[in-house]
Amino acid sequence: MFVICAGMYRSGSTWQYNVASHLVEQHRRGGRLGFFSPEEFIAKYLAPESIQSDSWRVLKAHERHERFAELLSDGRALAVYSYRDLRDVAYSVMHKLHTSFEDAVLRRRMLHLAMANDEFWAKQPRTLCQEYGHITADPATCIQKLADHLDIKIDRAKSEVLAAEYSLEANRQRTGVLRAALAERGTDLSDSRNALLNDQDTLLHWNHLRTGQSGSWRELATPVQKAQLARICGHWLITRGYEKDESWGHSLEGLQGEIAELCQSYECLAGQLQKAQEESAALRAELTQLASESALRQKLGGTQASLESLMEFGAETLWVARKLQELARRHPRAAKWCKRTLSFFRSTAA
Repeated sequence: MFVICAGMYRSGSTWQYNVASHLVEQHRRGGRLGFFSPEEFIAKYLAPESIQSDSWRVLKAHERHERFAELLSDGRALAVYSYRDLRDVAYSVMHKLHTSFEDAVLRRRMLHLAMANDEFWAKQPRTLCQEYGHITADPATCIQKLADHLDIKIDRAKSEVLAAEYSLEANRQRTGVLRAALAERGTDLSDSRNALLNDQDTLLHWNHLRTGQSGSWRELATPVQKAQLARICGHWLITRGYEKDESWGHSLEGLQGEIAELCQSYECLAGQLQKAQEESAALRAELTQLASESALRQKLGGTQASLESLMEFGAETLWVARKLQELARRHPRAAKWCKRTLSFFRSTAA
């Protein structure tokens, strides 16, 4: 018999997995298999060459698949399913994956996937559905219901013991031990690629837990995000009884505040842009001046070189050269002769 713990993302499905595994290990001589995608589970346990077993085996999964539906319909499996306010799911996923609202909700479409899986699991036979708020508020009662679903009889005292063993505080200690072990091994826990590292027995991740409270989305969501959440899952929230309508997602006052904040940011950026343009204009003017000074220095350098070469001729020779230039200006026809004479003087000086 397979026990499929197929809860919604971030809704207490790992808690269900650990409780179900504990009950099966203690009362059915079974064991836990770990987390699987549907394809991984089918390839390992449902392929024709797979070794069939009558023992009870507990697995954790999230995604829907028709082979899961077949197992439940054929009586070869039981399922337990947890669900939660999708708005809390969104911010819990963001925390877990070290990512943004835009990435988790808009790009990866995690809430769309959660709703599709919810529709599948909620209608399956032999499936126990438990709401996250009920699990956190009265875990002992939820444990008794889970045990009854597995046809395992435990009294209230035993369910209280299990509730304490898998409480938020106890699981927080487990994740703390895992976090410390990873840090000691030099694992970079700020790297989002390490966000899914977990304990292979409990499947608890090192960053698995937040406050455990419901409704934290109200403080975390911006007005724009609330409007986006209402568009994505507003109908589902009404159907599940979390809301009566979608007015929570359309706060005009909140939107006005966010628009005002965006306007202030725009004005700040506009001021920074204007300052940058002024600095750029000043820099261009300075570069133009430097270029002019450079050209002037080059011109002066050429003049100096000419003067230095003329000084080599001596005072008398320079006097003759000036007279020849004056003669060339007064009598243009004699210019060629004057130039040949000047060349003669230069070659003589050299």
